[in-house]
Amino acid sequence: MPGALPRMSRTPERTSSSSSTTTTRITGSASFALLPCPRGPVRRVGRARGAGTSTTRGRPSHLLTADLAPPRPRRPAGADEDVGRTPRGSPAAEGGGMPGRYATDTLPPARPTLPRPPAGRYPRRAVVGTLVGLTVALLCLVAVPLALLDSDEGEARADSRGFVVEYGKAGRGEGADRRLLEGAGVLEKATDRLNKRLVLPSTIRVTARSCPDAAAHYDLEKSRIEICYSFVAEVRELFERSVRDAEGAEGTERVRAKTLGVLTETVYHEAAHALIDKLGLPFTGREEDAADQFAAYHLIPQGRHGRAALLAAAENFALYAEDTDPADVDFGGEHSPDAVRAAAYYTYLYGSDPKRHARLVDDGLVGEERAEVAEGEYRALRRGWRVLLAPHLRQG
Repeated sequence: MPGALPRMSRTPERTSSSSSTTTTRITGSASFALLPCPRGPVRRVGRARGAGTSTTRGRPSHLLTADLAPPRPRRPAGADEDVGRTPRGSPAAEGGGMPGRYATDTLPPARPTLPRPPAGRYPRRAVVGTLVGLTVALLCLVAVPLALLDSDEGEARADSRGFVVEYGKAGRGEGADRRLLEGAGVLEKATDRLNKRLVLPSTIRVTARSCPDAAAHYDLEKSRIEICYSFVAEVRELFERSVRDAEGAEGTERVRAKTLGVLTETVYHEAAHALIDKLGLPFTGREEDAADQFAAYHLIPQGRHGRAALLAAAENFALYAEDTDPADVDFGGEHSPDAVRAAAYYTYLYGSDPKRHARLVDDGLVGEERAEVAEGEYRALRRGWRVLLAPHLRQG
């Protein structure tokens, strides 16, 4: 039993000696120093958890110098030190005591360890943190572009580069013209085509706004195309007078379609000025004539709607020419006379497909002599703008 005193023999052995001194040897499984032994039961000496020094009937236990634990068996030479030993930190052997080489009555409780998550799974706290981080990042991605919108001139569709459309507040009596322009999406459709095709070095704003004059122009200092609501009204009213005189009040839809056609051509015309400015495009002759050619270059290949827009613009110039006194025509201005601009658009249309547009010659809108060179004129127009824009086209 652990802690019991070893059995021993107290039979004295006398050894012969030449002297009168007698040597006494006690044999047994343990050796003791020859100290006075108290009477009565002897308590085990040792350190237990929470215990102090043991005593025996008032005597200090340190006087009992015997090691009461069984002797440790010797390890054979060359054997591994850890062979046959309980690893430290493992459960105690039956009967108590510290595992391994140190023996005690009790073992302190092991420090609790937190469970580890199974392989391939994340703790709930980590998952929640990841979701919160992703949500914040998504909100930032949405908020930053919204913060870049220019609120001075109204709602804008903002990109870092290219054409951007925005609408300013309409003045008194201009609400219907703004709704016509914005509802049809004329500005957005034209600029989207240009943005998809061209790579621009900076932002070019296309702003519809209230202006003191009925005009549409490119502001070189502000890098902005301005379409005035009063210009929309002027074009609309010009067609209303023309259609009413020719067909009566039933031509409302035709007026609307022609007005939108002129506005579409105007966007491309003013965009040409912006591209010449931003891209440094070389050209010869009047810049206004080059801008008209750019509008025809983009509208004719768009099919029926593009051709209708160019026809509406040509008709608009023809109506302006009819309303202008020949004495007031400025042949030296930056713009060609309205009649000349109308004739150029009719010629480009005819040259793009003479069979389809033979009526233009029949109606006298394109002269017979110019009709003979119209195809070559249109081919030169396309080749020239294709070469100018080639370095700035989007790949793919």
